[in-house]
Amino acid sequence: MENDGELFIPIIIIGAGMSGIAAGCQLKEKLGFDQFRIFDRQAEPGGIWFSHRYPGVACDVPAPLYSYSFAPNSKWSTLKPSGAEILGYLTDVCRKYRICDHFQGNTEVTALQWDNDHEEWTAQATVYTDSQSPAKSPDRSNTRSVKIRAKAVISAVGKFSKPNTSGLERIAGVEDFKGPIVHTAHWDESIDLQGKDVIVVGTGCTAAQLIPKLVSPAINAASVTQLIRTPPWVAPELLSARGLYLWEKYMPWLMQHIPGVMFFVRLVIFGITESHFFRFFRVGGWAPLFRSQKAAQLLEYMKRTVPQKYHGMLTPLYEVGCKRLIHDAGWYRSLQDPRVQVLQMSLKRLHRNSVILQPPAERSDAQTPDEVSVSADAIILATGYNVQQYIPTLKIAGRNGVDLHALWEQRGGAHAYLGLAVDHFPNLYLLSGPNTSSGYTSVLLGIENNLQYILQLLRPLVNDEIKTCEVKHDACWRWTEKIQAVSEQSVWVKGGCRSWYIGDGKWNPTIYPFSHIYAMCSTWYPAWSDWSVVRTPKGERQRRTRFAICVLLLVLAAIYMLFYR
Repeated sequence: MENDGELFIPIIIIGAGMSGIAAGCQLKEKLGFDQFRIFDRQAEPGGIWFSHRYPGVACDVPAPLYSYSFAPNSKWSTLKPSGAEILGYLTDVCRKYRICDHFQGNTEVTALQWDNDHEEWTAQATVYTDSQSPAKSPDRSNTRSVKIRAKAVISAVGKFSKPNTSGLERIAGVEDFKGPIVHTAHWDESIDLQGKDVIVVGTGCTAAQLIPKLVSPAINAASVTQLIRTPPWVAPELLSARGLYLWEKYMPWLMQHIPGVMFFVRLVIFGITESHFFRFFRVGGWAPLFRSQKAAQLLEYMKRTVPQKYHGMLTPLYEVGCKRLIHDAGWYRSLQDPRVQVLQMSLKRLHRNSVILQPPAERSDAQTPDEVSVSADAIILATGYNVQQYIPTLKIAGRNGVDLHALWEQRGGAHAYLGLAVDHFPNLYLLSGPNTSSGYTSVLLGIENNLQYILQLLRPLVNDEIKTCEVKHDACWRWTEKIQAVSEQSVWVKGGCRSWYIGDGKWNPTIYPFSHIYAMCSTWYPAWSDWSVVRTPKGERQRRTRFAICVLLLVLAAIYMLFYR
């Protein structure tokens, strides 16, 4: 590894997914500031929409809400567009806001260290000089090291950065299996699955998108065996086939030619999704009743759509909302294909052309076979991500050397004030940080809320009015206690399931337990009393000037009231 010296960049953004792209665009648009650089492990911007190439990859949120409010897209081809179409949209946004030149790909920021003396961050980065990004290739032989100094850092590292492949470590015979074993996050487009026996592990949104494509004429797998642990709640698509046809035929034209239609459609969809929080997720009130009614509707949909032999297996034993709801884009219908089978079993051992399956411990009974052998030519892991570990590949040492991950572990779990800042870490801001996911609406809403807050913190920094801005410990912990107290009473903890929302314990590092309306109000303007600010001489003069003007105005108002009334 070569060392390439040291750079100074006032603001660095780590991650070029939807969060990082938004941050770069708004730094230029709102602050008129262009002295920043966006680093990403991948070769091109786009985040998961660049890396996710598996068949069927698409958005599961209506497109008008899955686009930036500052860059709405009137040309979506359908209600829930494909990953390729979303990537194209993000590329167009980068070009429109001219941030392509600020992007540096194949660069992995591995460490951040706060310099107490110079009041700035030092970032250590590894640049991959070949065409393979570290997200695709573990080879680190052809790299060079770069040190970057920055006044502020925006971490736009998404939650979906570390695929969950831990299950493979406990399975015997992995080295004996002759076929490909691939995680959907690292899809290999060269894999030929035509006429092959395919094993799919997982039952989340990814598996539900993938399986219908595996038995479609384009791929035409010989068989697909899906291994599930617990069944999900599955909802029909928002629009019927007829409704979707009409949407695709008329809505793009309406949004492009009639002023206000695009905003109105976005507002309506926001209202519908936001109502889901108050109906199903809000602690207390009528939410348990609404969840029970919704469960009955979803069970009725399942039973009229899938073969009867799966009715028991696909009946969830936990409340609606405890896990992320799957919007059915063809998974249930694909179970009617004789080439597809669903087994509530897990991998035990791999052989050259087959896999040995075992039932989960909770289903071991006299009627359940101890082992089942299934022919297999390929194994696809649709097992999600390790979202409980925030920014796991980045070592961050803040003021006085405090380690971020160690601090989180000491306090009980990942947390951040409003999901965007942690005490002991000045001028470090998080997008898609702890407790910013919702589970029922577009993640972009939370990203934009927090970004607008962060921009207000950065404005005096780029104007040379402040040196550092750090959230106070009391404010950070007060917010964290509020989040955890509400979460303990939520359906995510008490709903009877285990999910990536909460994990093994009761600590909630992921989900935002309030409405997005509340989130918008909370991030509308910084509560400066929650922040410790160190001003520059210029900033101190401006503060004193503003104070003097306020005092003068008060004096003039008092004189007027006394003598001119």
